[in-house]
Amino acid sequence: MLDNLTPRTVVRDGVSLHSRSGGQGPPLLLLHGHPQSMAMWHRVVPALAEHFHLVLMDLRGYGDSGRPAADAEHRVHSKREMAWDAMAVLQTHRFERFAALAHDRGVQVTHRLATEQPQAVSRLLLYVAPTPATCEHTSEAFARAHWHRFFFIRPPRLPDELPAERTVAHCFDVLALWRERAAQLSGQTLPCGHYIAEEAPEALLAQAIPFFNDTDPRSTP
Repeated sequence: MLDNLTPRTVVRDGVSLHSRSGGQGPPLLLLHGHPQSMAMWHRVVPALAEHFHLVLMDLRGYGDSGRPAADAEHRVHSKREMAWDAMAVLQTHRFERFAALAHDRGVQVTHRLATEQPQAVSRLLLYVAPTPATCEHTSEAFARAHWHRFFFIRPPRLPDELPAERTVAHCFDVLALWRERAAQLSGQTLPCGHYIAEEAPEALLAQAIPFFNDTDPRSTP
């Protein structure tokens, strides 16, 4: 799986970050979600590689990347640290500006990256609601559908053993939430569950390829 992509390990602040790259065209970063690894993209990589130079990575704590010991403030595994990990990997691949396709926890990392390094990220294709909004507007319907998320505030190792969340479209207007954070936005619901890249790869590709082919021409090596 993904053997057609070239592996590379980058070390940042003592944490090894496993990545793979390949394809032709402008750079496109792919970030996975919980509890997955870059392998989640295997059904869409062949088609995307015909249009883009792909960079996939395992976030710290996932897949073949390093698992640093947790600290009391949880900074070591924060989305900010993961965002800087992604930036380090892209710079090692000699990309200073790129587009990004992200899923689940990878969305949170990419959102943080775009917030702190807006000059680096040309455009994003995301599928999950922004976490602060889901926490601030928690309802009974959300609590009943996503009861497991409330265990994530518990000390280790209980959160590590819980399942991933389902999609959240039945509880929130996801586009409206992202519209508060983006100057230009479009999107739609796809006919599948949470794991879009594996459940509906053709539908994802139909959205991703035209979207990223219209990316900023400055997104070049």
